[in-house]
Amino acid sequence: MSIPILMLHSIAPTGPEGLSRWRTTPWRLAAHLVALVEEGYTPVSLRQVVAARDGAPLPRRPYAVTVDDGFADFAHEALPVLELLDVPSTVLVTTGYLGGRAEWLAPQGAGDVAMMSAADIAALPDHVEVGAHGHTHAMMDLLDVGRARDELATGRATLEAILGRPVTTVAYPHGYSTRAVRHAAAALGYRTGLAVADRLHGHDDDPFAIARVEVRGDMEPDDLLRHLHACSTRDPLMAPVARRAWRAVRRGTVGRQQRQLAGVG
Repeated sequence: MSIPILMLHSIAPTGPEGLSRWRTTPWRLAAHLVALVEEGYTPVSLRQVVAARDGAPLPRRPYAVTVDDGFADFAHEALPVLELLDVPSTVLVTTGYLGGRAEWLAPQGAGDVAMMSAADIAALPDHVEVGAHGHTHAMMDLLDVGRARDELATGRATLEAILGRPVTTVAYPHGYSTRAVRHAAAALGYRTGLAVADRLHGHDDDPFAIARVEVRGDMEPDDLLRHLHACSTRDPLMAPVARRAWRAVRRGTVGRQQRQLAGVG
């Protein structure tokens, strides 16, 4: 079975232009969820998707909702819509900015976007799964293994201290990971790792590189349904090739930026 796992970010009526690709309004989110039901989809939790790998049943045409970053608007704007339409969700939190601002987005002009606080996270209802999203939103595939492990471990420990229960899901920032990063996540006690890939999740996927579908801010309901259809036809064998090529480009860009900061090159 192929399962759409939606990846959202900010859900808010307004926001900085630099976040527009990743910001969905609450009423557009509601329209998406209604359109999915009308198309025959049934919302399930990420936990149910993971359990299905071991044979647990799923309804016909399931889909799941995940929300990255841990912006404050998840608690105040997204959750009321999700609860009204009885849609479970998983929120992935970047723990280094709890109660502060999304400072890693400053280069995009969105560094002032508010983040959830520890109190916001503790107050989330039990039907919301809380997972980690690293500590500083670093691209883990460009880090050495020791630093990537620190990102994974700190994010998990911070959330477990707030929630008082195990945190077993991690979403790699930007969806980027390597085999070493995934092995580190497993060794730390995570059971599920979320990537991006813009294709549907299949039970044969690596459980530490689960594919998700990005929901862009400009998507109308019909756009989302067409996007899901397109994602269902993508060849999963091409994804690793594309990831390696893009990683090489990013590594070169980061290297140039570091040399410029050091006054070299």
